[in-house]
Amino acid sequence: MACLCHDKARELAPSNLDVLYYLERLCNLLSQGEFRRLLETAPDSFRAHQVLAESYLARDDKGGAESEYQSALKANPESVEILDALGDLMRAEYKFDAALDYYERTRKLSPRDFASAYGAANCHLFQHNTQRAIESLQLAVAIDPNSAVSHLALGDA
Repeated sequence: MACLCHDKARELAPSNLDVLYYLERLCNLLSQGEFRRLLETAPDSFRAHQVLAESYLARDDKGGAESEYQSALKANPESVEILDALGDLMRAEYKFDAALDYYERTRKLSPRDFASAYGAANCHLFQHNTQRAIESLQLAVAIDPNSAVSHLALGDA
């Protein structure tokens, strides 16, 4: 129902700011209901922990986010999304070795994962390991040849 309303509203008034505002409000309310249902239905699922982690990140609570991501990883140790999220979180906290461990685990599960290749490259750049950064950026470019940021970083490296 919400998708039909969304599509119809955008069709009838694609640039009406009021329509877009109320559409955002509706989506927000609907998502809160779905989030509650997810927590009631599967409170220990990796998706429930993932959503909780993302809500902590939105509040800039990195400790809470890390704890929830770890719970998500425990529930699904082969989740590329969670491994990448933990790698990104560690990288944002300048914990490059920990981030690289998560990115490496991701690459073992999904060798053509762009986020882990690009994230690892950034870690290597911060650690002044240019050769490893170049290798990771070359992989990122091979995975997504249209990634301007990867081409730029590769040129800089």
